[in-house]
Amino acid sequence: MSYSFFALLFRQKYIKRWGLMRSVTPETLSDHTTEVAFVAHALANIGNKVYNKSYDPDRTAVLALFH
Repeated sequence: MSYSFFALLFRQKYIKRWGLMRSVTPETLSDHTTEVAFVAHALANIGNKVYNKSYDPDRTAVLALFH
């Protein structure tokens, strides 16, 4: 892995994200990434419980963190 990748990871909380919708509070890249991971984890669990799928919620969340 390159050092620039880790530099981006640790700077995420300072990088303002431009969303498609206007918002009262600005969203950082770190905020967005965390929320995506939460939603992905929840959707994987819903898929398993409601639709009898065999998703790995932890792997899904990790993939979402690095999207």
